[in-house]
Amino acid sequence: MIQREVIVNKLVEFYTGKVDELANQNALIMIFRPFIDKAADKSIGKVDKFLKMIQEEDGTVDIEPLLGKMTDNLIVAATKEYPDLFGGITIGNGKIKIGVPGIDKDIVLEAADIDHFKSCLK
Repeated sequence: MIQREVIVNKLVEFYTGKVDELANQNALIMIFRPFIDKAADKSIGKVDKFLKMIQEEDGTVDIEPLLGKMTDNLIVAATKEYPDLFGGITIGNGKIKIGVPGIDKDIVLEAADIDHFKSCLK
């Protein structure tokens, strides 16, 4: 069991690292970084609200088994596109591809990234 606030902070750190990698490789992402960060802050705020719904009375969430099930489901899920979410999201075949608004780039998360995030929570 992990405090909800810790999960959200680790998610921010994880996101920041991923976008840092992209920004270091692409000047356009670096230029649009303030917009990307603002959009991510709003999305992370929504994740935080969702976590509040499933947290225990002491503010903890049993996140590890949930992330494990999420990874399992991601691997077997058929590809489905959600063009109206964020900059467009595609989920399935072991990947979550998130469109970055304003530019023609995607952030791609694979099952291994979810496992890596899970290990960051320890």
